[in-house]
Amino acid sequence: MGIRSIDHATCISDETARLIAATGKTYTVPTLAVVHQIMDSGAAAGMPPESRAKIVGAKDTMLAGIESCRRAVLKIGLGTDIFGTQFHDLQSNEFRYRTEVDKPIDILRSATSINAEIIQRKGELGVIAPGAKADMILIDGNPLEYIAIFEKYRSHMPLILKGGEVKKRVGL
Repeated sequence: MGIRSIDHATCISDETARLIAATGKTYTVPTLAVVHQIMDSGAAAGMPPESRAKIVGAKDTMLAGIESCRRAVLKIGLGTDIFGTQFHDLQSNEFRYRTEVDKPIDILRSATSINAEIIQRKGELGVIAPGAKADMILIDGNPLEYIAIFEKYRSHMPLILKGGEVKKRVGL
């Protein structure tokens, strides 16, 4: 059966990316937000200095890993690895962090259709199509021009549908 997804896939070399691509069926899911969380809030979260020191310099290696995956034409999902409920609001930052190496359209595909493929729900999740689950958001802005709009979900997502049912409606 093999490996379906390599999660926390952030330090992948060109050689490793080529090996993964050779399988023809493995996805990678890098997680940049957690590195930023550790750099920015690790002390506040109670992480000891030696744990925080391990992350110094990792960001550049992680960005290079995503570029290696893109060059190898791997399918890349989107994840965050954010820990602690007090940091929940930081999850959407992953979109912005990925723009250092990815185009907004590729980031959106990672978060939607590719993540659906990873969990074997292609055509049901991550698409707007007949028979799909109808989980959708209305965004007050264009994420292709300003991907960080997802960080403003409280003020810029006036409508959220889950399973075709309204879960949030503001000002509509």
